[in-house]
Amino acid sequence: MSTKFSNLNMESLKAAGTDQPHAFAAISGASEPQASGLSRAVEFWRRAVYIYGTYKAAQLRSLLLLTTGRSDAEVHDSVWVPQHTWAGEEMYKLCIELRGFYLKAGQFIGSRSDFVPEQICRKLALLCDKASLFVPVS
Repeated sequence: MSTKFSNLNMESLKAAGTDQPHAFAAISGASEPQASGLSRAVEFWRRAVYIYGTYKAAQLRSLLLLTTGRSDAEVHDSVWVPQHTWAGEEMYKLCIELRGFYLKAGQFIGSRSDFVPEQICRKLALLCDKASLFVPVS
């Protein structure tokens, strides 16, 4: 990554409008395809870190509930089922909005019920059925 990209902070990305590659390209000196890819990557990581953070908060809530004498089943139903349901919805929206690689990765993750929570798999499995076709701009 060039120093032009590393010197940009989130404020300048927001000011440029990360969903508009031409604006980002104008402030960074990058070509529009580079700017588009970089802005999508920034958006992905911004949202992924937020989802991860909510999992760490859920982990703390579950530990607190377990120390107060709640059963594993109660903690699962009150903390983890809602967390997985919310995260599945957020991941689905992320994949639909960012398209391309992210959509394919979501489809793959949705097919892996052997180690991904059921609520997330159920939501991401919709990517295989309901994702609209991508029509390239000519």
